[in-house]
Amino acid sequence: MKRYKDLNLSNSGYFVRMVGLLPEQFTELHHKLVEYVETTKRLNPLRRRGRKEGKLSLEDQLLLTLYYLRHYPTFVNLGAIFGISESYCCNSVHPHSANAGKNSTPS
Repeated sequence: MKRYKDLNLSNSGYFVRMVGLLPEQFTELHHKLVEYVETTKRLNPLRRRGRKEGKLSLEDQLLLTLYYLRHYPTFVNLGAIFGISESYCCNSVHPHSANAGKNSTPS
């Protein structure tokens, strides 16, 4: 699968089949997730100290999480699709699936 920035979003039917959301809904969820992450970083400034930035952008991590929740592939398959390791998939999916649930409530 391509990275989010490389996806052709003009075909919204394909995007919906892949992740279960329209591109506009994905963008809205991404903005809510960015706000949540920024708030968390502001409240816990020492939590990320000493960690390197990940291979995937926040958009790609959200895409990976939604793809996982839509299709439930194994982490080995998911890593092969996104070009990352199995353990990185696991570490990316679990925190964001919880955050996506928190941020998906209608406002």
